[in-house]
Order: sequence, then structure tokens, then C-alpha cells
Amino acid sequence: MNHVTMKDIAKKAQVSVNTVSRALNDKPDISETTKEKIQEIAKQLNYKRNILARNLRTTKTKTIGVVISDNSNPFFAKVLKGIQDATNGQGYQIILCNTEEKYEKEEEAVRLLLELRIAGLLITPTQARIDNLLELKQLGVPFVLLARKIENIMANYVVCDDVPGAYIATSYIIQQGHRKIAFLGGLSGISDAKGRLEGYK
Repeated sequence: MNHVTMKDIAKKAQVSVNTVSRALNDKPDISETTKEKIQEIAKQLNYKRNILARNLRTTKTKTIGVVISDNSNPFFAKVLKGIQDATNGQGYQIILCNTEEKYEKEEEAVRLLLELRIAGLLITPTQARIDNLLELKQLGVPFVLLARKIENIMANYVVCDDVPGAYIATSYIIQQGHRKIAFLGGLSGISDAKGRLEGYK
């Protein structure tokens, strides 16, 4: 799915994403010349956000989207059970999407869930880019980060205590008399792996 983001428009217009957002929302604190330029570029790129945002404000379903990075991971099986236990009896349905740690699949999943008018989203971000999270914020869609934190975006999150957990595990192995200890903590660029490495050190 070739979905155009505000970042794409900002790059072509050579302005910030925040400026694009203000222009597309017709804010007064931006010059008419810049506003018209950005709106024209958005039109050329077939940008659809304004329509989607308007629809989301008027028609939401009792559906919660869940986007995870690996549905074969036993950890996420327990997470999903917890989500189902919390939603049982509340009248909400769950739609599950798996990204396989690929940003393109995350982008496609978020777009699909938005088109389905979800009430909110639980997401384990790939951390390759944050465009999807910025879009959710722009559209006013409630979301919670699962298992990972993103440093440069304000959001609620639910994560494991990776630093103390890795520290306790490493300390136990050392107490058993071992010194050459390998570290297998997951993909190096994600927040949970960084936390485990910090605890291991």
C-alpha cells in the first residue's frame, strides 16, 4: 500500500512536518503562500488524511486494533490473552495484525485499522520510523505502545522491566561461577533489547 504521509509532503515542500500539519489543518499562523504550496503538493501526491480524519471523528466502532511484531512469540500470546480478558464483557472486538518487524507492514496495518474506524490501538512499533504514531496523534486516535518505548514521542506505554530483569539473570549466572556469558537480547535497535543489554552490562 503506497500511503502518502505528512513526512513525504514535508520533504517535497522542504518544510517541517509540523508546518505541513498546520497548513493542512488551515491554521492561521502560517503564510498563505506556504499554505497554498503545501496544499498543492498534498493534492499532487493524492494525500487522503483530511477525509480520513473527518470520518474518524464521526464514525467509530467498538473495535480495538492490536499490532504486534511477531505473532509466533510466546510473549505476545500472553499479552493477547490479557487484552482479551480485559475486553471480555465490555462489548469490544479485537483485530490483530502482525508486522514481522517490517515498517511497511506496520504502515499497512495501521492504515487498514484506521479505515475500519477503530476506537483505539495497541501497537508494538518497529521503531524504524514514527510516521504512523504521528498520524495517530494527528487524527486523535487513542493508542498505547506495547513492549517498547519511543523516546521522541509522548505516548502511554506498557513495557517489561528489561534492565533489572537482565541484571538479575546475569547476576544469577555469575553467582553460579560463570564468567564468559553470551548476550542474546533481540534486535539491537529496539528499546527492549537496549534495556536488556544495559542490565546485562
